[in-house]
Amino acid sequence: MTRQWGKGRIFERPSTRPGTGSRWYVAYYAPKDGRSEEVKEIAGDSREDAERLLAKRLREVANHRDGLRKFEGPKVERVTVDALLDDVEEDYNLRELRSLRTAKVHMVRLREVLGGRRAASVTPAVVTRYILTRRSAGAAPATIDRETELLRKAFNLGAKAGRVAFVPYIPHQSKPNENARQGFLERSDFDAILSGIADEDFRDLLEWFWWTGMRPGEIASLTWEAHDRETGTLRLSAAGAKIGQGRVVPLSGPLAEIIERRRKRRTLACRLVFHAGGSRMVRENGGLLDRLYDAWFRACEAAGLPGRTRQVGGVAQPVPKAERLIPYDLRRTAVRNLRAAGIPERVAMEITGHKTRSMFDRYGIVDERDMRHAFEAVGAYVAALPRTRKVAVLKAPKEAPKEAPKQR
Repeated sequence: MTRQWGKGRIFERPSTRPGTGSRWYVAYYAPKDGRSEEVKEIAGDSREDAERLLAKRLREVANHRDGLRKFEGPKVERVTVDALLDDVEEDYNLRELRSLRTAKVHMVRLREVLGGRRAASVTPAVVTRYILTRRSAGAAPATIDRETELLRKAFNLGAKAGRVAFVPYIPHQSKPNENARQGFLERSDFDAILSGIADEDFRDLLEWFWWTGMRPGEIASLTWEAHDRETGTLRLSAAGAKIGQGRVVPLSGPLAEIIERRRKRRTLACRLVFHAGGSRMVRENGGLLDRLYDAWFRACEAAGLPGRTRQVGGVAQPVPKAERLIPYDLRRTAVRNLRAAGIPERVAMEITGHKTRSMFDRYGIVDERDMRHAFEAVGAYVAALPRTRKVAVLKAPKEAPKEAPKQR
């Protein structure tokens, strides 16, 4: 055993495993709960390993004493990225977040590449290499952001729990709203799509979506128990709402007509207002069933609107995903219609279920046709303005010619 007062010590002990020789250990005093206590830990198989580890620990203790960085100790160094991601899943389960399934999908690549790493070794340089690798593999910036956001959340939770000493810098790849869709549907286009869909249940869901802008998963969770015929309202439960807050939908005008049609198609074996033969039309993650997407795109193509394919010279050509009309564009259309109708934004957000103003503004992208109508209205207003001026310009009176001086 080697002892240096104030500098810790290193010592050797026989291994408990047969045939493995001895192990080297280090011991030093470190801060804990306002006091200084001796810490012992395994250093390695050689004296050199023990000397390097002891020097490292003494630097960490000195940094803590000087107020540069909190001393965390050996337990923090053994925490892996996999363990931090497990904490994120546990947090999602505890808060009953509906996005847990999507989060697990985005964690797959993180676990493959970084899962076995110790959290202490994940530096900004490691994060940068991960981003560049994912980008070279063809991953979209928004996809990379979803993955790195989970990594950032994992480190933040670990820091709060005292499992990691720091949170590495993790940059964003996409600009705000860069990937926001811009699709809208005019009423005539929407009617053309509805006429091309034979499924009455699907048509009712789409029309409800058109008027309210509610998320498909929220529409699919509406039950007859939440329907109050006396007050003419339908209540969305907090469990069925993505934002975790329930809200009341007054049934008037077109919504009352849809509910009456749904009542005629109600089955005693199904509690849901919107269903297809007693079965859900929306998956657990909130997306429509594949057969409904197929029906939507076929109706779009029959109406001459961008679906999955378009005819070019008599040959079907695929339409880029960013240019396709999708059912979720009805949510954006509902926001535009509510704003154009002069509905107060607070009321409109309550209808569509937007929790924050920033997300509501994201869906309230101004359509090119709206701007064209605005300029046409301004042009008509300006054209009606009188062109004759009502103010007469007063001219200064001409001065009388001065007489020439008389000659003497």
